[in-house]
Amino acid sequence: MNHHERWILEAACTLRYPIRALTGEGVQERFNRRHHGLDPTGVASVLRKLLRENLIVLSRGHGEAPLFDDDEELRRLVEVEYRGPLFKTTYYGLTADGGAVWESVACPDWDRYLDVSFGTDPNDGEVISVDSARADGYVFSPYQEHPPLAGSVRRDRVESWPATYWKTLPLGHRIRFLYDPNNSIEPEYGSDARGKMLAWLDDANRWFMRDGS
Repeated sequence: MNHHERWILEAACTLRYPIRALTGEGVQERFNRRHHGLDPTGVASVLRKLLRENLIVLSRGHGEAPLFDDDEELRRLVEVEYRGPLFKTTYYGLTADGGAVWESVACPDWDRYLDVSFGTDPNDGEVISVDSARADGYVFSPYQEHPPLAGSVRRDRVESWPATYWKTLPLGHRIRFLYDPNNSIEPEYGSDARGKMLAWLDDANRWFMRDGS
């Protein structure tokens, strides 16, 4: 597997993404990593190779789209001039084989993986991890942006936890809580607290070997 193939697999290791998110303006910001270095034709070529090897699958909505017959059709989907609304388009995601190939090079530590989500109306947070102490450490960290409201914390266990759309783990420890969106934690820039917050955030996100980009 070369750098470009790993980049595209790794970008979708937890969430399916619109294939057109891989081109155009804002790739670095969208994926929070260095640009993959491909033009739209190059992106289409890598996607086509991954499709042929059954490492990714394309989908629209809840159904899987058929594989395309030629590179030109796939190229049209990633070219900037064919862009519609970014998130109303064809998505790509890893197959089970694609996940296994990515795992073989990224060596993820699933005990460190955190599934974190925050909802609105109601304002509720949810954190799941194989390691219950790691989930606690995230929720109750002084650097966690949305601290739980007193008396709102609920805990349970998720058997056969679908940690990502392609990976299921035997057990996840879940913490659910309510938060006040007007009481978020924002350490001041340049402060010692902000440096510690960034170190904590880096640790929270460190659960696999990144490809250097």
